[in-house]
Amino acid sequence: MSSSSERRDTALPPSATARGLSLAGLVLVVLFLTVLAGSLFPIQLLDPAWQLRVGSAMINSSPMPLTGLALLHLATSLDLRDPQLAARRQLAARLAIPVALGFLLLFPLLTTAAIRQQSEQVTVRNSRVDRAIRQIEGLRQAVRGANSVDELSQRLTAAQGPLLEETDRNQPLPVLKNRVNTALDRAAVQIERQRPSRTSVNPWLLLPEILRSAVACLALTVGFAGLARRPNVERSFLGELQNGWQRRFAGKVGPRTSKRGVALPGDVFARLAEDDDNQARNAAASERGEG
Repeated sequence: MSSSSERRDTALPPSATARGLSLAGLVLVVLFLTVLAGSLFPIQLLDPAWQLRVGSAMINSSPMPLTGLALLHLATSLDLRDPQLAARRQLAARLAIPVALGFLLLFPLLTTAAIRQQSEQVTVRNSRVDRAIRQIEGLRQAVRGANSVDELSQRLTAAQGPLLEETDRNQPLPVLKNRVNTALDRAAVQIERQRPSRTSVNPWLLLPEILRSAVACLALTVGFAGLARRPNVERSFLGELQNGWQRRFAGKVGPRTSKRGVALPGDVFARLAEDDDNQARNAAASERGEG
C-alpha cells in the first residue's frame, strides 16, 4: 500500500505533463525560426544561391517544427480541459496549413534556383576564359609590335604579361619573340581546357539534388498537412484533401455496374460508408440541438 501511494505522489498530474510537452513543442518551433533567421541574412531575394541556402535550411531544420506541432497535439490530447493548450494547438494547426503549402511550392523554387545557379556558373566560367584569351591576344600584339628587347619588356609589363629575365635580354629579338609566343600558346591551350564542355545547362547533373528536394518537400507537405486543421473542423487538412479527391474521382468515374446493371460490391460498400457517415452526422446534430 505504501509503495502504491508513493508512486501516486511522485507521478506528475496530466496537466503538468501536458504543459511540459506543449512547452517543448514551442521551444522546437523557436529553434527552427532561429535557424531560419540566421540563413536569411544578407537578404538577396533574386539570388539563386540565397534561395538555395534558405531552402536547404528550411528542409534540414524542418523536423523541429514538425515535432513541435506533434507535441502540441499530444499535449492537448492529454489534458482536454486546459483552454490554453487547446488555443495553442488550434493556432498551430491553422498556421500549419500555409506551412504545408509553402513546402509544396518550395520544390519548384529550389529546382528553378538550382538551374539558374548552374547557368550562372557556366556563364562566369566562360567569361573568365574569354577574358584570359583576350589578354593573351593583347600580349601577342605587344610582342608583334616590339622593335627591341627593351620595348618588348616594357610592352609585356604594361600588358601584365611575363617578365623578361636578364638572361633573356641577351638573346636576339626574333628568338625572344618566338619563346614568348610559344609560352602564350601553351597558356591559351590550358585556358581553353578550363572552358565548360557544355555551354548550356545540363539538368541531368542536378537530378540527384532535384529528387532529394522533391521527396523532402513532398514528405514535409504531407506531414504538416496531416497535423493541420482549419477552424471549426475536426478532420485534418490532409484528410479534407483526400476526401475531396475521392469525391471528385468518384464523380468522374461514376458508379460501376455490371453488364446487367447491378452495382458492383465496391460501390455498395462505398454507399454504405456514406450512409453511416450521414447517420453519424445527423445524430451529432440532433444531440447538439437537444443540448
